[in-house]
Amino acid sequence: MAQVAKGQKQDVSPQATLFVNEEGYSSKLADFSQVSALSKDRLEILRRLAAEPMYPAEIARQLKLPEQTVYYHMRSLVSAQLVEISSEEQKQGGTAKRYSFPADSLSVLLSERKAKSARISRQRKIPAIFAPFVKNGVFDARMVVGSPDPHGPYRSRGSEFCAAEVAMYLGGICSFEYPLYYLDTEIIEQQRKHNLIALGGPKVNTLVNDVNAALPIRFDKSDFSIYSSLSKKKYTEDVGIVELVPNPYNPKAKMLIIAGSSHHGTRIGVLGLLRHQREFESGNAFDSAVMAKVIAGFDEDSDGIVDTVEILE
Repeated sequence: MAQVAKGQKQDVSPQATLFVNEEGYSSKLADFSQVSALSKDRLEILRRLAAEPMYPAEIARQLKLPEQTVYYHMRSLVSAQLVEISSEEQKQGGTAKRYSFPADSLSVLLSERKAKSARISRQRKIPAIFAPFVKNGVFDARMVVGSPDPHGPYRSRGSEFCAAEVAMYLGGICSFEYPLYYLDTEIIEQQRKHNLIALGGPKVNTLVNDVNAALPIRFDKSDFSIYSSLSKKKYTEDVGIVELVPNPYNPKAKMLIIAGSSHHGTRIGVLGLLRHQREFESGNAFDSAVMAKVIAGFDEDSDGIVDTVEILE
């Protein structure tokens, strides 16, 4: 059975991922007006353009159709935003355009009913918030989680198992070299100068505790509520924060903080990051130059697991 997972919007039409028997395929998410522009010949044209970019004249020869007919079909497909121009070349005083269908399939969303779990496949484009941590297709950072043993000034135990979800996501956009993660008790001073992704609040992650004062959205250590220097708001509920900042130990490196006052808050931050990446690109609601968000989470189906999130700023 096929399952369609919504993805980020592209220039031509929304992108999705189509899952068929556990295999993921890139897919254009079409609306009914776009579907009405299709015919048997036009579907065949899309099938060939999905395999490789082609000139209309090439398509005409392969399908044994008059060239003018193919040009007519191409104009309709372009108008419906189903194909795009991949390149242009000057030929015999004119411009020859090569067209492409940059996906493996075409999907039609018939219902807004969502699957409970979001499935993420390998992507071509790296989201802006993760871009500093990927170099030449390889993960170029240290992931730091709190030690499961009592440690630090609060003698807390780390339990940020949602780091597995971040790692699974990263596996879809890059490869990595062992080790992928470090405990906060293992990372040495020199390693703190690298790009870092830290999960968990200051109670459980001593790295986050050490940089907390430098964060635009930080923890009030008197009660572990969250204070935003951007909105001047204090959040006493269990919310998550996600912020991409210069590494306080090395301004040339970046640090991504995903945290909450408890592991529930961190889990909210992870879910918000995975589901709302485009909103992170626009920055904080009170300062668009700062990529930092406060996220609330809700358990809509009452199974004890947060499944819906809302960006608060």
